Amino acid sequence: MHCTIGFGYICKTDNIITTVPRDTRWKRETTESEFARRKNSVPYYWEAICDYQNGVCHYRYKNHRTGQSQMTQPPPPGPEDLKIPAPVPISTHDRGRCQEGWYNWLGGGACYYISAFDDTKTQSEATEACKNLGAELLYADMHPEWELRIASSIAKQSKIRTHYFWTSGHRVNGKWYWGNNHGAVSNKILHYSSQPPGTPEQGDCLAKYLYRDNFNVGKNCNLKYNYVCKIKLPRRKGKYG
Repeated sequence: MHCTIGFGYICKTDNIITTVPRDTRWKRETTESEFARRKNSVPYYWEAICDYQNGVCHYRYKNHRTGQSQMTQPPPPGPEDLKIPAPVPISTHDRGRCQEGWYNWLGGGACYYISAFDDTKTQSEATEACKNLGAELLYADMHPEWELRIASSIAKQSKIRTHYFWTSGHRVNGKWYWGNNHGAVSNKILHYSSQPPGTPEQGDCLAKYLYRDNFNVGKNCNLKYNYVCKIKLPRRKGKYG
């Protein structure tokens, strides 16, 4: 079966063409993707996306290198797929006022560290890793919607293994907060899962999805993802001190 995306998913099998309404795309539950991809051992740049239909998970697969989507599972990883990508050098421009190995987006007021390709951790482990760097696990206090997009853009540029990365967001008694008392998480950046309760990846820790701007969802805190650390830079002194 091969599917293309237009106004809906147009799927062709044995010369029989069917169309699945495109709305299904937006109702899909992508929080299953990492679980399924690891379980099926597909190459890291492929994502297994779960479409729930009548309580049943139907997987399709997307190649984030080519944009190709298909219903059949991709081939097993070859030797090239198993190689760890070389770290992407950070230019002097991208580093800005930050220390080596950190990004300073367009001269802004913070530095961001992206974990190495194979450096995946639970949210609590990621929190400790950032602390050991003298930083904090990502929180968004400077125009939250844009800051998460910036972190996502840097993470894609850096080449990380997982399709999500950890932030410090966590849910307590139904409300979302950033770590280290950085305040409440804005409802503007939350994507409420349509996934049935109790599925493997649903949880109370906030992860950012790389491939949609405002797709930030509650994940099982024990899943292992790449992560982003943040350090605030001191304010520059103005002309008059």
